[in-house]
Amino acid sequence: MISQRLSGRVPSLAIVLLGTLLVIFGFTAYPVVTALIPTEVSRSEDFVIDFAYFALGVDTLGLCILFYGATNFLTSWSTGEAPGPSPSIVGVVAAAFAKSRYSRLLIASSFAYGIFYAFASGLIVFQPALRFSDVYHVGIPSLAIATCCGPIGETPQVVAYITQHIGLLLVPVNLLLLFLISWLVGVNAGFAGYVLSFRTKNASMGWFGGIGAFIGLFTSCPTCAG
Repeated sequence: MISQRLSGRVPSLAIVLLGTLLVIFGFTAYPVVTALIPTEVSRSEDFVIDFAYFALGVDTLGLCILFYGATNFLTSWSTGEAPGPSPSIVGVVAAAFAKSRYSRLLIASSFAYGIFYAFASGLIVFQPALRFSDVYHVGIPSLAIATCCGPIGETPQVVAYITQHIGLLLVPVNLLLLFLISWLVGVNAGFAGYVLSFRTKNASMGWFGGIGAFIGLFTSCPTCAG
């Protein structure tokens, strides 16, 4: 039994580790490389722009891998833990995500909140009153990149003009917060759904349990809480 649990978790942990390393590389590579390479090379605009796109791409790929690995680890760990009765917090969480409906709720809630957070944080920019080509004198669609200057996590920054009124502002630290907070909200939503499912089965829980689950979901959402 233990070997079966470990066999399901080890690949997921490896994926999480790979995603983490890629994120760290994506965050640190561009500032470090531009600071250490010779001046005559660093002044090559093509090199700086190409490496900035590369670093941001690695960062995004790492976050996607990390999201997948963390979700897979949680569900595989839950499947292994759920059959054995356990009064611990670990056992309770395992029992929730051992059921596919709550795993799907985790993923759906993460994506839904991610879209909301992207608009609320300015990662997705929607300006119906403006025409980007007129205001910023850019082609549609097109990309623009800011390669200087800022601390680790804030460079490089990419602006994507998708339509005349919709654009993307891609900053490494904002992408990290997008994936991290969305995943945590998804975990909380899945567990809250699991707790709420007992409201009709357990009369002692009543409305207090439902309110508690809602408050737990709300407090995990810093954007909602203001």
